[in-house]
Amino acid sequence: MGASYLLPGDGASNPIAKRVLGGWTLAGLVVLQSGYPFTVGTNAPLAISTTAADGSTLTSANYAAEAAAGNLVFAPGSGDFNADGNNNDYPSVTGYQQKHSRKDYESGNGIFPTRPGGVLPCGNFTLPAVGREGNETPNQFRNPGYADTDFTIKKVTQLRESLNFELRLDIFNLFNRVNLNGVDTNLQGGSFGQTSSTNSPRNMLVGARINF
Repeated sequence: MGASYLLPGDGASNPIAKRVLGGWTLAGLVVLQSGYPFTVGTNAPLAISTTAADGSTLTSANYAAEAAAGNLVFAPGSGDFNADGNNNDYPSVTGYQQKHSRKDYESGNGIFPTRPGGVLPCGNFTLPAVGREGNETPNQFRNPGYADTDFTIKKVTQLRESLNFELRLDIFNLFNRVNLNGVDTNLQGGSFGQTSSTNSPRNMLVGARINF
């Protein structure tokens, strides 16, 4: 949403008043955005439990039989669920609910329940079967929203018919709102579901130029 308003000083009948009060413009821009969508994943390597179904140690001798029987399970913190050698995989998801308050997004909190090392199952996220990608639908979670107000005040003074002097003040993020950046989307990340950085705080720019 944007607006620009030229103050009515140009209509003054007194030349001095017109010079002082004329040429003032106030302008503003407001941006309101919902958070960008994101997808949860893991970049951890594949890790299979070293214990077979009967409690014995999993070795090269019984691995094939255990795999054929579907007895292989992931070790805690495993990724690469489909075992294709690419560590960027999706987990399975039981629901797409998440927290949305600014406090939850901030570092030290997080919008999802977590366990150390991203061990699953936990909260919305569960392990798929060994050798299969998780069932997560991409881009169903949301990063923090964004709100910003920019404001400009400028004065244009006519010096000659084809020459004027412009003086302006631009204020970005007028209300100095803390806009959080995107969250850590890696299940094994130490700050999973949290954001640890922010967009720019309020800043101002003064400028002057001659237009001819």
